[in-house]
Amino acid sequence: MNFEIITEKPLWFIIFCVALGAAYSLILYRNDSQFSEVNAWIKRSMTVLRFLCVSILSFLLLTPLIKTITRSVEKPIIIIAQDASQSILVSKDSAFYKNQFAESLTNLADELKGDFDVRTYSFGEKTN
Repeated sequence: MNFEIITEKPLWFIIFCVALGAAYSLILYRNDSQFSEVNAWIKRSMTVLRFLCVSILSFLLLTPLIKTITRSVEKPIIIIAQDASQSILVSKDSAFYKNQFAESLTNLADELKGDFDVRTYSFGEKTN
């Protein structure tokens, strides 16, 4: 399964998304006077979370699309249609159709089943 990320804009715009997130979080949390009573690890974790949020939101503005390609191999279908009407027995070869034809048709279907999906239909007054 292959997948790729496609955007309306070039993928190198991701650099701007990361830079925007970094600049926004650094500008917001670099001033110590606002957060003087907050622990250093809380300030750092808030900086990282703000960086991630702004970077991801700006990346989503690029309208990314994930394209996936899935391949599955199926056997080709062979349809064997047999005329089962009354008129087939009126011809010169009616003995062949009564005796050997059904066996030949079954042998042909059995030979083809290894490489193909064989479906047999007979039609006359009704389709079976």
